[in-house]
This record gives sequence, C-alpha cells and structure tokens, in this order.
Amino acid sequence: MELTLGKVVSIMKQEVKNQYALAYIKALPEAVEFGGNSLYATADDALLTQVIYIQANLSTWRGDTARQCKAFLKNWVKDKRKELA
Repeated sequence: MELTLGKVVSIMKQEVKNQYALAYIKALPEAVEFGGNSLYATADDALLTQVIYIQANLSTWRGDTARQCKAFLKNWVKDKRKELA
C-alpha cells in the first residue's frame, strides 16, 4: 500500500487512541488554514509542526500499521525539513 500524508491521517483518526495525538490530528486542517499568521510563517511550517507534535504523542500506538505510519511520518518530516531549509 502506497502511503500519503492524507492516508496516514485517515488511518490515525480511526486507530489512534491517545487523546493528545488525536487533538493534534484533528487540528491539522486548522494548522494549514491558519498558516502564515503570527504563530506560523507558512502553511507548510504549520503542517510540519503539527506532524511533529503528532509523532511525539504516538508512542503507545502499536502494530504493523502503526509502524508503517510512524516510518512514513518520520521520512515525511525529514523530507519536509529539507524542502523548507
């Protein structure tokens, strides 16, 4: 299965039980919408920050799907940081 950020977010919305991670997952659209305001320089910065917060709260999510999604997010963050540098 080819993962995209959208697919990973959909999977996380269904499977993640950590309330802190879920709050950040649910806030992703708002982070992008309000990117460029005084809190974030751009929508990309806002999205990157939200994904990093989500990663920090996924430690209790287990299983094959979790491992695949966490690996995707790790690589996505690394690529996005290079892109924004």
